[in-house]
Amino acid sequence: MSAPPKDPNDDGKITEDMYLDMCRDIENEMGALESIESIDCLPRNESKLTLWKAKYSKSDNKVFWAIGFDLETLKVQDVLVQW
Repeated sequence: MSAPPKDPNDDGKITEDMYLDMCRDIENEMGALESIESIDCLPRNESKLTLWKAKYSKSDNKVFWAIGFDLETLKVQDVLVQW
């Protein structure tokens, strides 16, 4: 699941509501979050990409999260979730 901005004219940041909607969708399919572990942090030109793996109660599979933050504002720019 990748979450580009809904409005192409906005500043490209993921809103809190968009993030919470993604979390609810994952929880509905994968269960409750049981654990989360940082994998790495990758610097980019004007942002940083944090990489995480998470375990949910309804699955033995790990879930990969990549969350990009704007370096100046620390707002979430992009979110990629793979399970």
